[in-house]
Amino acid sequence: MKLRRKKLNCQNNVNKNGNFHKRPDNINVIKKQKFKEKLKDKKLFLINIKQKFLKKSSLTKCKDIIETQTKDSEELFNSTGDIFDISLSSNEDEHDSYNMDNLCLELLNETGYNIEYIFNHIDDKDVLLHQMQLYENMVIYLMHINLCYPNVSIKTIFIAISLIDDIFRSQVINSKDAAIIGIACCFIASKFEDVLSLTLDDCVKLGNDQFSKKDICEFEQEILTVVQFRIIRSYSIEISRKILNIQDTKNSIKQICDVICICCTLSSLISSEKPSTIASCAILISYQIQKEEPDTELLQWLSYISNNEDRTLISIINEHMKTTIPSLYQKYHSLRNFINQIVNDEVFQYIIKSINF
Repeated sequence: MKLRRKKLNCQNNVNKNGNFHKRPDNINVIKKQKFKEKLKDKKLFLINIKQKFLKKSSLTKCKDIIETQTKDSEELFNSTGDIFDISLSSNEDEHDSYNMDNLCLELLNETGYNIEYIFNHIDDKDVLLHQMQLYENMVIYLMHINLCYPNVSIKTIFIAISLIDDIFRSQVINSKDAAIIGIACCFIASKFEDVLSLTLDDCVKLGNDQFSKKDICEFEQEILTVVQFRIIRSYSIEISRKILNIQDTKNSIKQICDVICICCTLSSLISSEKPSTIASCAILISYQIQKEEPDTELLQWLSYISNNEDRTLISIINEHMKTTIPSLYQKYHSLRNFINQIVNDEVFQYIIKSINF
């Protein structure tokens, strides 16, 4: 089959008058908030880290550094590299400190995210429904790549999904280009994340020899242009794991949270949210499933990455898990394989049955 291609671009979300399209009125979505208070978020997170540090005698040397940074908001705003200069390592709490350090970087990294609804630029209802279904199919296809090439990690798939999000935000994707876009996104993510990354020969095999190496490389270049070469991504499963690892949470809750984060990738509506917001909701739902209450310290951590709209998102995630995921789980072997890397079928069924909405 001859490949029909349309150049990728990032201008389709702007109409002829130069105004951004509004979200369609006929879809129930969560109102998105711009990052108007980056300074406040950064300052609160520094304060939160400080409170955690004060409980560790080996890290008290960081106290003065952090207090100095949080006293003067103007100075904090101007010094964008302050957090990176804080030493979070210690002999006694090396693993815990490593998680804190990386969590901080994850949350700072996502401040540049576009959190508008993925399909804001689409007004036609039929086109919207087609793109939503195509989005779900492309995520399933990425999981199929993981099934065919186990060396492609779960993290790689999450990065590839994030790249696909940005492409869907920029234009309406042709169904005939969906496969090669998915392959190219996974190729990019794998080179960035995996030790044994996908090769061009692997990508050609994934496309059943319909796409040449040249085709894949051309799409790779166009995708990198659309995403402005921003490959370092934050994703919900990584953020939630770092938070739960710091809190010494039970493995059962971590596994449930992982499964929820994976299932959320299949919803374009949920995926439009910040990764940290999805992670926060997944953590709270995991505790609800286990009929446990999060401790005060964990709730305090979550308060810095959550907002009042999270209750609405939790309801949407619960409904998605209860009504959409079971049928997809039965239909697609690649999805079952992806989830079964975290939990077995029995545990998955327990999770679904325990969700209330």
